[in-house]
Amino acid sequence: MKNKIIFSIGFVLFVGSIAFIAPSQEAVSPTTNHDPGLKLIVTAPSQSYVLGEVVPLSIELKRDREPDNSDGDAKSGKYGYLHISIAGDDRLFREYYGPGIQVGGDEINLRLRSGESYRTTTAVLWNGKPNIAATGDLRDKNNRILTDYAFPTSGIYFVKATITTSADEKTPEKIESEPIQIIVNEPLSDELRVWDRIKNKSEIAYFMQQGDFQIYKSEEKEKLLKDIRQIIQKYPNSILANQMEASLGKYEIIEAKIKQQKKN
Repeated sequence: MKNKIIFSIGFVLFVGSIAFIAPSQEAVSPTTNHDPGLKLIVTAPSQSYVLGEVVPLSIELKRDREPDNSDGDAKSGKYGYLHISIAGDDRLFREYYGPGIQVGGDEINLRLRSGESYRTTTAVLWNGKPNIAATGDLRDKNNRILTDYAFPTSGIYFVKATITTSADEKTPEKIESEPIQIIVNEPLSDELRVWDRIKNKSEIAYFMQQGDFQIYKSEEKEKLLKDIRQIIQKYPNSILANQMEASLGKYEIIEAKIKQQKKN
C-alpha cells in the first residue's frame, strides 16, 4: 500500500431547530493536524435541504506547502481512511456508511506536492445501518448511525470528513475538515406526502441516491418501480419526486443497454 491513502467518510449530525445554533466545541473542533501542509475540505452546493432529499458532497484534500520529508510524500501519506461521521443531539460522532463508502475505504494514490490536491464526490441519503443483534458488536451502537436515512429527522446537522493516517501503521493520526452546516427542513405539502410514502422504505432511498437497487428479485424490483412511478406521476412538483425521476431515467437507460447486449 505504498504511497496510497484509503478513504472512508465522516458526518457530524446535530439535530436542532431550523434556526442557526452555534456548534459546541466538542462537535466541531478539528483534531490537530499532524501535517500542517495538508488541508481537508468538505463542501455542499447548498446549505438547506428538505427531509428525504439527497445531499451531495465534494471532498478535497490539498497540500499548501511541501512536507518536511525529502521525497515529497505527506508525513503519514502511505495510507489512510476517510470517514464520514454524524453527531446527534448527544454530541457523539457516528460514522456514516453509504453507497460508494466502503468499509476500510477506497485505495487511492496520494503523492501530493505543494499546490496539488485529491478530489472526490459522494452523495448522502441512504445509510447502511449495522445489524448489532447479528454481530453482537455493541461498539456500533455508539460509533455508527443506526437509522436507514443518514439525516433521519429535520434539524441542523454538521458534516465533516476525517482522514486517519499513519506513518508506520502503529501511530494513527488524524486530518479533519472544518464542519459545514446542513439544514434539513421539515417537509410540507407534497413533500410531506412523498416523505410519508418513502420514510420506511430504505430501498427507495438507495435508489434515489444510486439509480439502482440492492435487491435482486425481479418481482420486488417491479413493485418498487411501480411505487416510484406513481410518486413521480402524482407529485410532479416535489423535489423528492424529481430526484426519483432523475434516478429512474438513469436506471432505464442502463437497463435498456443491458437488454440490447443480451439480444446481441
